[in-house]
Amino acid sequence: DTNVSPFESVLRNLIENAVKHHDRTDGQIVVSCESHDDYYEFSVQDDGPGIPDEFRDKIFEMFIRIQTENRSSGTGMGLALVKRIVEGYGGWIRAEAASGRGTRFRYTWPKEIPIAEEKNANGLDS
Repeated sequence: DTNVSPFESVLRNLIENAVKHHDRTDGQIVVSCESHDDYYEFSVQDDGPGIPDEFRDKIFEMFIRIQTENRSSGTGMGLALVKRIVEGYGGWIRAEAASGRGTRFRYTWPKEIPIAEEKNANGLDS
């Protein structure tokens, strides 16, 4: 079983970002999951304007925002927190160019989380 709150925060943030930064009203977002031995690999892909290559690594840094045509508001903290949560549970996250147009975020999530790791990932123990 997985802790719903951090997992939900990650997925919700990625979907909300895809919606917020899309440049069309008829855009599409696809969420998928593959099962591996000890973890799941999730993908959140959109067909929006995409993230330029030179910014793909920087978007996971705190307070980094990329100016887009729709000039949506935000603090630049969302993806940094997503990365912190995912890595806190022993996973990884990447932003990639989607085939054709858009961005695909891929990340892993463990199938089982030991209680001690769950407390550490949530900042309950140091």
